[in-house]
Amino acid sequence: ASATMAGDTVSMSVATETGEAERSVLQHTVFVAYVPRAPGGGGANDVTTVSGTELSTVRLTSAISAPMDAVFRWAKNGADLAPTASDSINGTARFRFSADRRTLSICAALLADSGRFVVTATHRLGNASQ
Repeated sequence: ASATMAGDTVSMSVATETGEAERSVLQHTVFVAYVPRAPGGGGANDVTTVSGTELSTVRLTSAISAPMDAVFRWAKNGADLAPTASDSINGTARFRFSADRRTLSICAALLADSGRFVVTATHRLGNASQ
């Protein structure tokens, strides 16, 4: 018997007693859970500087490797970032999150928006911050 793998497909050839070869293809989806990991270990010196001009949109994107069901949470200067009505211009939110919360967009950025932003990915297997 011999087997080869290509992606999610396993092909097998089996010689029978009569010498005839049979071939079957099995498809399997494999799910692997893993602990979220920050690039560089997520230490205090693992800082990325992002800059933009005033009133432009600044995007902060997490580089944390995490399972799809991890929950991402952002903080600014140690406080959870929960946009309020005062964080809007003409009714449009200035702090916006992508659907999976991996990216934070600061629309119409102001000097007051400067600070240390930390994103934390939380999963049942562990968490990581960047």
